Amino acid sequence: MFVVQVRPTVFVQVTGGSDMSMISALIVLALLATIGALAMGVGSMVRGGEYDRQHAGQFMTARVGLQATTLVLLLVAMLLG
Repeated sequence: MFVVQVRPTVFVQVTGGSDMSMISALIVLALLATIGALAMGVGSMVRGGEYDRQHAGQFMTARVGLQATTLVLLLVAMLLG
């Protein structure tokens, strides 16, 4: 004999959620973007040559800006939480 148990499932809404969940999602996106900019900068250094000379500053500026954005979002999350 088979017994089927039904358990309630909780669905997480992305839209219409609390401010904290929106900020958490933005923090994750900012962290991923920062990691991407860092990886591009390291890749540029590994590649070297003219490409590195042309793009190193751009990747550094993007990384610093994204880090600042992430820090501000973390501070906002702390204030709201």
